[in-house]
Amino acid sequence: MAKYEVIDGVGVITSGTTKIVEEVFSHLSTLSSIVIPKGVKKIESCAFNKCCNLESITLPNNPETKYGKAIVQECPNLKTAEHYETLLSQRSAAFRNTQVKVKSVSRLIKDMKNADIEVFDEPSAEKFSASCF
Repeated sequence: MAKYEVIDGVGVITSGTTKIVEEVFSHLSTLSSIVIPKGVKKIESCAFNKCCNLESITLPNNPETKYGKAIVQECPNLKTAEHYETLLSQRSAAFRNTQVKVKSVSRLIKDMKNADIEVFDEPSAEKFSASCF
């Protein structure tokens, strides 16, 4: 098996791979989804750029992963991205021209306030309420 390949629309990355090279999946119309293993420590620039049929991507759930420029841009059908926080902390325009809706920290805080969640910083506080449950 190759280090990277697409099987029935799903991107497959060989176990033990630690780096995804520049433009390896770019312009690939057969790619519809991909799950990148946690062991991947570096994703180079434009790795998934302009994949017109890419609908979902799961990035490594690893804060140490380093991202190049324009990792996932110009993918008009991309709707779902999981574990994108590290990517956004390094590249704020990561999902330009996609359908992915990402939330900034300020937006997450606003959503919590709208859900009537009370959070206490004091260790002795035991009150927690949420009207959304």
